[in-house]
Amino acid sequence: MIKAVQAGIAAVFGDIPVAFWLAVAAIAGGILWHRDAVEDARQSARLQLRADIEAEARKTGRQADAATRSVLNCAGNWNRSIGRCEP
Repeated sequence: MIKAVQAGIAAVFGDIPVAFWLAVAAIAGGILWHRDAVEDARQSARLQLRADIEAEARKTGRQADAATRSVLNCAGNWNRSIGRCEP
């Protein structure tokens, strides 16, 4: 049975040793594993970057809201050059 399989492989691929095909399969498996690992790392980095951007946007939005309230609550004149309310 094994001789028949080896004969069939030899007929298709010639007299290339089985160890060569095992090495090719191992290298191909390693390349596929590496590609998947890189894609997982990229996806993780994208998610982390998005979370960081959203956190910064929430923080900046709160700061902008506070600044807007300061300007709107100014009873005098808002001096834009120094960023303060002057009576």
